[in-house]
Amino acid sequence: MLNDVELLALCSFLHDVGKLVFRAGRKGERHYEETYNILREFLPEDIAEIASHHHESKITPFEWKPSALSGEKKILAEIISQADNISSALEREDEEKGTSRMVNIFSTLRNGKRREIDYSKEDIENFLQTLKVLFSSMKAEEVPLGFLDVISRTFLINIPETTMSGPVETSLYSHQKLTAAFAVAIYHYLLEKYEDLRNFPFGKVSENEKCFLLLEIDISGIQKFLYHVGMKKALRFLMGRSFFISLLAPLIKEDLIRGLHVTDFNFLVTSGGFILSVLPNTQSVKDTLRKILDRYSRSLFFLTDGNLLLHSASVEFSPSDTKNFKKVSEDLMKRMERSKQLPFRDQFEEMFNYNEDESEICDLCGFNEMRMNLFRKRWDTLVIDGKKYRLCELCSFMNDVLEKLGKGKVYLSRNEEWNVGRGDILIYVKSIEDLLNENPKDLLSGIRSFHHIPYELGYESKEFDVIAKSGPGAPFLAYMAMDMDDVGKLIEELMNEKPSLSRFAEFSIRLDIFFRNEVSKIVKSDIEEPKRLWNRIEKKPDKFILYVGGDDLIVVGHFSAIIPLAFKIEEKFKEFFANENITISSGISIVPRNYPVRIAVERAQDNLELSKRNRKGKITVFKRTFNFSNDFWKILDLFSEHINLGGETLFLFNVNDPEKNSLIRRTTLWKILWILSQKAERAQEKVKKIVMLRYTISRIFEGIVRSAKEEERERLYKWYKELPKFFVGKAHSDLVLSTLEYLELLSRKEEIR
Repeated sequence: MLNDVELLALCSFLHDVGKLVFRAGRKGERHYEETYNILREFLPEDIAEIASHHHESKITPFEWKPSALSGEKKILAEIISQADNISSALEREDEEKGTSRMVNIFSTLRNGKRREIDYSKEDIENFLQTLKVLFSSMKAEEVPLGFLDVISRTFLINIPETTMSGPVETSLYSHQKLTAAFAVAIYHYLLEKYEDLRNFPFGKVSENEKCFLLLEIDISGIQKFLYHVGMKKALRFLMGRSFFISLLAPLIKEDLIRGLHVTDFNFLVTSGGFILSVLPNTQSVKDTLRKILDRYSRSLFFLTDGNLLLHSASVEFSPSDTKNFKKVSEDLMKRMERSKQLPFRDQFEEMFNYNEDESEICDLCGFNEMRMNLFRKRWDTLVIDGKKYRLCELCSFMNDVLEKLGKGKVYLSRNEEWNVGRGDILIYVKSIEDLLNENPKDLLSGIRSFHHIPYELGYESKEFDVIAKSGPGAPFLAYMAMDMDDVGKLIEELMNEKPSLSRFAEFSIRLDIFFRNEVSKIVKSDIEEPKRLWNRIEKKPDKFILYVGGDDLIVVGHFSAIIPLAFKIEEKFKEFFANENITISSGISIVPRNYPVRIAVERAQDNLELSKRNRKGKITVFKRTFNFSNDFWKILDLFSEHINLGGETLFLFNVNDPEKNSLIRRTTLWKILWILSQKAERAQEKVKKIVMLRYTISRIFEGIVRSAKEEERERLYKWYKELPKFFVGKAHSDLVLSTLEYLELLSRKEEIR
C-alpha cells in the first residue's frame, strides 16, 4: 500500500494528465474530469479522486473542488491544489481546450525570435498507453516513481503545461514534476507542525511561509580525477572512473530520497556531479541532509585523495518567492561560491606531511602508499598480459565494476536488505518486458543505458590502440571538449526577464535533456555524412563519451569520427535551442594512440578556451580556430565526387587510395595546403596566392580534359570552377585548411611519428 508521501506524489504528478485528451485531438470535458476518467481505468478510485480535485477557481463546479472530498483525501487534494498554483508559470482562473504549441524557452533569450516546438500526438497516445500497461501490470505501490518520471520526460517534454491559448514556455512534464515536488514539501512542512495527517486543519501554507528548501549539490575535481590514469589498458580504468562519476549523483539522490522521505520528483536535475532539488524546509530534513552530505563529503575526499570535493548550498523560500525567483537564485549562487572557497585539500596536506619518494605508488593513478594507510584500506594486484600491476583499492574497485558492465540497461537496488558483494552493485535487463518482470522497487531511474562504454564480443572493453585503428586513415585518436557558451549570463537574463522557479526549472531540465539525451544519441549513431564519402569507407570508427555533466562534454574516438561529430552536435544544438544567438564551442586535440590521456584532454580544453575568445561559438582543431559552417560538409562532399572516364571511375580525391583513380594526388593536396597557409596581407600577396592556386588547379585538369569526352568535360569543368570558390577568401581559409588536413589524415595509411 502506498504511504502518504507516495500517494501524494503520484496524485500530484498525474493531476493534469487529462489535458492530454485535448492535445491528442480527442473530444472531452474539462481537463480535471478527463484526469479522473483516465486514472480510474487502471488506478484505485481514491487516487483518481485526489488527483482530479485540484481546482478551486470560482468557475470550477463544487463537485470537482477539494472541498467536495472529505477526510485525508480532502487534505491531500488541497495540498495538490496549492502546489499546482505555485508551480504554474501562469496566472489563470481556468483553462480553455486550446492546442497552441509551446514556445522554446531558449528562443527568446539574447533578442532571439520566438520559436514554437512541435509536439507529436503519437507521443501523447504512447504515454497514455504506457501508463495503462504499467499500472495494469502491477499495483500502484509497485510502480517506481522514478520510472514514471523517466517515461513522462520522454513523452511530455514538448507538451505545453496548459491548454490555454497564447505563448507558453514551460512543459507539462516540468509542471507536473514541480507540482509533485511542492506537494511533498508542503506535506512534510505541515506534518512537522501537526505530527499526523489526520490532525491537519487544512492542506495549505501561507504565501510567506518559508516551507521550501532549494538545494544545490556540486562535485568539483571530476575531470582531474577522471583522467589521472597512465598505464597499459588505461582506457579500461578510465571508463571505470567515468562510470563511477556517473553513479555519484544518482547514488546521492537515492540516499536523500530514502533519508528525507521524498521522491524522485523532488529532484529537478541529476546529472554528472550536479543535483538541483526542491525539498521540505523542516528541521528533520536539515539534520538528515547534513548527515548524509557530510558522509558523502568525507567518503569522496578520503577515497579519492581529495580530488573529488562535494559542495552544497541551500536557500529557504516561500510560495510567494517562486514568482520573483531572482533573489533566491542569487542567494543560492553566492552560498555555493562560499562553499567552494573552503580549502579542504590544503588543510589535509598540511596535516599529513609525507614523502612520496619513500613508498610505492599505485601503477594506475600514482596514489602513494603512505597516503594509502591514511585514506584507503588495502592494495590489490592485477595481471595484464602476464605483467603484474600494483593497484590501490579505488582502482581495483573500478576494475571489478568494468568486469560487470556491458550487458544491457543498468540499474541499482533500492532494497537495503539486498546483499551485494564488492563490484556486484550492478544488475541488468535487456528490454522493457524484462524490466517489468523484475522487482520494480529495485529500479534506479537516474541510471539508464551506459551505451557509451565500448565493448567487443564477450564484453571485453576496447583499448586505445584498438580504437585508434577502428577508422580509416592514420591511427590517431581525437579528444573533443565541448560546452555551451555563457550559461551563467543566460540564467541571469532569464531571471531578469520573468524570474520564476518554473522557468528556471524548464531551462535546467531542457539543458540536461540536450547534453544527456540528445548528445548521447548523436554519439551513439554512425557517421554518415557526407554520404558520398562514408559510403566508400568500410571501417566504422569508434567514438564514445568520457564525461557529460551540466553543459560540459568530453568525447574520445578515432579522429575520423570526432571532427564530423563536433559539426553534427553543433547542428543539433542550433535546432534544439532554436536561437542563433546561443552558441556552443568546441576544442579538439588529435594525438597518437599512446598519448597520455590527461595531456590530451588538457590540450582539447586549451583549444576550447581558444574557441571561446572573442565571439565564441567556434571550433579549434589543427591549431586553427574558425566558425562552424556547412562549408565543412560541402568541401567533403565535393572531394568525394566521381565520374566515369574512359570506362574507369575517377574520383576528385580518392580517400581510400589517393595515388589510384584520383584526380588530386596527395602531393597536390599538400601543395594546395601549403599555398593556402601562406600569409597574404597586402593586395599583391593576395593576387599571387590566387594565381598560384588557379595554376595548381589548372595543372590537375590539364591532361585529363584533353582525353575526356564532351559530357565528361562538362563535369570536369564544373569541378574546375567550384574548387577555387572554397579556396579563395579570408573568411573560410582556416575552415578550408582544416577540412583539407582532415582529408589528408583520412587518406594516410600509416602513422607518421
